[in-house]
Amino acid sequence: MPKAILLASRSCPHCINLKDRLKKEIETGEIKVIELETDRETFMKIASAFNIMEVPTILGIVDMDGKKKLCQIDHQETNYEVCKEVEGVNID
Repeated sequence: MPKAILLASRSCPHCINLKDRLKKEIETGEIKVIELETDRETFMKIASAFNIMEVPTILGIVDMDGKKKLCQIDHQETNYEVCKEVEGVNID
């Protein structure tokens, strides 16, 4: 099971560079990549749930109360962690 999800786009140079730097983690399954071009529906559900406007974005996966949730550090507010279950998104 992945420990994080990377939201990315094939046309984003920063995404390409980050995927290259995280190649080992992606290949071993520690990080699951969700690209706008290949899985638009899942990408948009996650982006909408967390109000993500830019890529690349990494979300952690944590087990809370027996349920897997996606978590994001909100740097623009007060540096707190936002964790949510995103309906219709399988993070395994």
